[in-house]
Amino acid sequence: MGRLTPVDLKPWMLPLLAVAISVPIVVAFALAGPGAGTAAGALVAAAIVVIAARSRFDEEIEVAAAPPGESGVLVVATAPIEGAAAVEAVASARSREGGDEASVLVVAPALNTTVSHWLSDLRRARLEAQERLAVSLAVLTTAGIEARGSVGDTDPLQATEDALRSFAAGEVVFVTRPGSDERVVREVRRRLDRRVAQVDGAEPAARRASAQPAGS
Repeated sequence: MGRLTPVDLKPWMLPLLAVAISVPIVVAFALAGPGAGTAAGALVAAAIVVIAARSRFDEEIEVAAAPPGESGVLVVATAPIEGAAAVEAVASARSREGGDEASVLVVAPALNTTVSHWLSDLRRARLEAQERLAVSLAVLTTAGIEARGSVGDTDPLQATEDALRSFAAGEVVFVTRPGSDERVVREVRRRLDRRVAQVDGAEPAARRASAQPAGS
């Protein structure tokens, strides 16, 4: 799992941080009572969570080592592979990575709603991911592309990192719905030294996938 770049805190900064966190709570308790103090504490905690969530990972995404001359294509399907453009994108990536000898792994993240995620209810998300995976593998097989697949994490970025840690992919193809998962694709492009493409899963072949070469 990627780690955040360590924050260099000077010794004199720690008391200031403690004061910045505690003073609003203490003042609220003193001026408006326990209810206001509790609310102030909740706001401070929420601010800390938001800051942590918006922190950027700066380490490169780890990719499993592969024997010389062997590589594969990782397909992250947040939408099912149904259109010709998605099939062509996978076929083109496979051709660049060694043709019929290149392995193809399709990962279907178990996309979940916020409420279900916090309730730890993954049943519907996993079922939908399995259906998406089955459709994608069937379409690729019909197109003559041998692939295997698995259901991934609820977070598409984490699902991508998890897959690359054990699968030596030379390229990553994101199959999404129009206008979705842009943040995830940008983050992977920023942290991965591989070619990354994004394509609409239902797009006809007339329009091609957008791709970014490695290192750009």
